[in-house]
Amino acid sequence: MLVVDIGGGSTELVTAAPPAPSGGGGTGEVAAVSLDIGCVRLTERFFHHDPPLGPELADARAVVEAEVGRARAELPLMDGDGILIGLAGTVSTLAALALELPRYERARIHHAVLSRDQVEVWLERLASEDRRARLARPGMVEGRADVIVGGVVVLAAVMAGFDRSTCLVSEDDILDGMVASIL
Repeated sequence: MLVVDIGGGSTELVTAAPPAPSGGGGTGEVAAVSLDIGCVRLTERFFHHDPPLGPELADARAVVEAEVGRARAELPLMDGDGILIGLAGTVSTLAALALELPRYERARIHHAVLSRDQVEVWLERLASEDRRARLARPGMVEGRADVIVGGVVVLAAVMAGFDRSTCLVSEDDILDGMVASIL
């Protein structure tokens, strides 16, 4: 599996193979890469207009694709059946937008599935709107409307770079994992 956590200043990518059952299977290996590309950082660095201009979007996407390519070279290869799990605000907001939720509903967002095509359509749609239009969409929240385009650029690049056709949305995050490991 590949977990992508798109933050404001960075994006973490973690790959994991299931532990080997007796007699064969995966290695249980976990590897991680942190990239200096997050939704806030990309917005501040590249998007000087609202909505972003075509060249701004292209420049942001080129940088993100290069970083994702570097991460792919550092992380173990995933097989074709490997699952992509996305977490944090960008991914949750995209699920809420796709579901047209008028207010946050964890039960509907957690384990929703976003297709690569959906992510690309949302990227095009959100990048063509100004903040006010993005904020008017059911599922968008105040603090996310300014930075959602940068976050979707990251998710789209990860899905393309790791050749994943879907992303499973998780409302659980690293803190949940830390608590579980302590217990």
